[in-house]
Amino acid sequence: MKNLHLIVIFLICFSILMGICPVQAQGNTWAEPVRLSIEDGFSWFPSLAADDYGLVHVVWSEAFDPYDTVVYTATSDGINWLPTNDIISIMQTSGREATRPDLIINQTTSNLYLTYRYIWVYSAQANIQTASTASNWISEGPLNDVQQVAYYSVSKFDTKNTQHILITWNTPTTSCDICYHVYYRNLPEGAIQWTSPLDISISNTGTAKPKLIIDSNDNLHAVWETSDNGGGAYGSVRRPAHITYVNSTDGGNSWSEPVNFPPLDYESRNPAIVEDKNQNILITWLGLSEDVVYYQILPGIGQEWSTPQPIPGVYGGFTRYNTLLDNYSMAVDSDGNVHLVLVGRTSLQQVGLDILHLTWDGTNWSTPEVVASYTGDVPEWTQIAISNGNILNVVWYVRDEEHIWDSDNGIYTIWYSRAITSATDITPIPYPTGNPEAQTTVTPTIITTTLEQIASQTIPPPVPTNYVPLKGATYKETQYVQLLAIVLVPAALFVIGVTILVLYKKRNR
Repeated sequence: MKNLHLIVIFLICFSILMGICPVQAQGNTWAEPVRLSIEDGFSWFPSLAADDYGLVHVVWSEAFDPYDTVVYTATSDGINWLPTNDIISIMQTSGREATRPDLIINQTTSNLYLTYRYIWVYSAQANIQTASTASNWISEGPLNDVQQVAYYSVSKFDTKNTQHILITWNTPTTSCDICYHVYYRNLPEGAIQWTSPLDISISNTGTAKPKLIIDSNDNLHAVWETSDNGGGAYGSVRRPAHITYVNSTDGGNSWSEPVNFPPLDYESRNPAIVEDKNQNILITWLGLSEDVVYYQILPGIGQEWSTPQPIPGVYGGFTRYNTLLDNYSMAVDSDGNVHLVLVGRTSLQQVGLDILHLTWDGTNWSTPEVVASYTGDVPEWTQIAISNGNILNVVWYVRDEEHIWDSDNGIYTIWYSRAITSATDITPIPYPTGNPEAQTTVTPTIITTTLEQIASQTIPPPVPTNYVPLKGATYKETQYVQLLAIVLVPAALFVIGVTILVLYKKRNR
């Protein structure tokens, strides 16, 4: 009888613990993935940014025919989310287009800065605490040659609050009718007009997927995919592709000659770039046809790149899903560790595809962690941002199995997961209260040049007094399912335990 009492106590304690502990994906530190977009919609190409107040902002491209939109939401804990809202809506005039949003934060001004596209590339900004309302976003542009179609855009701020941007748009010649080049521009703090475009790709080739970082010395570094056969339209260059690198040591006024990394086999794609804790420039990329992920290190500008080395224990997903639109992403935590996320596999024999996470400590790579696994449906376009110094926030989108190659009818969805690392936790700073009397406004005007039509920027309104972060936030459907499971599973276990005890007692009478 004493043993029976111990069993009862164990079952009760186990049930209580099950009710307290959240569900974790894959048995590791990654939270169960959350769907952010509508269930049966068409959403892809997410971007995210984390602010100093502990809030993570997410945007993505979503089609609501006859509109192409940029949709926004935000969270401080990965569970409660602001209601999703389309902050940019563009009437479709030439068919459905991916808006391809890229989101960054200027921590000094507490503003979000967004670039997006339809046929041309535009920019917009809003205060981080009022960004969920479309009317609070102030747009300008286009930022490209209006005689040509533009596609990718990516921007960063330096320590002087100058915004630097890379944009790809078509630069046709008689020998290459579809040849997207990488153009550079910047907008100094307080300026109302972007600098003139500068073609930093130079050669008569196609380009796609530019990446830009600004290192600890305010040097600019950029990588992208290049093809001698042209391309760049709809997000990819023609095969075979290789990786190109350039840098600028004078704030973007001049750029180095492009350095082309020859493929080890047939081609290389999906470049990502970051500065590690040793102030080395680290790039990662996918090697094909071997389907292996490689990395290289640049110890300093003017020095030689290291020999490409495979990242141990991780392989690409191209053999299973030969997309040309995928992306790798890296970010640095408060201790200087680099975190890489990608779609891949942990063995060449693996049938399905995983969202994988790896850490570079400045010397070695960690064993890959599985964030999410898919068989049938395929994930794509991973993005990572780090909040509070130690929280990894990852987004991606998923193509449904039935319409993997049919984007016109696809049911594509945006997903999010997060993990807390052992890096130093940085406490979020308090929200500013705002000072209406200190608000200044630049009168909107239209500045016309031979290349673009640019509206001057208006400083967003100050943060409302008594603003409550995530007030009115909603739970996503997956959270409701988890909460229901948390409530019901302990009760079910208790009932099963009691039943077993009763049967046990009857059997031993």
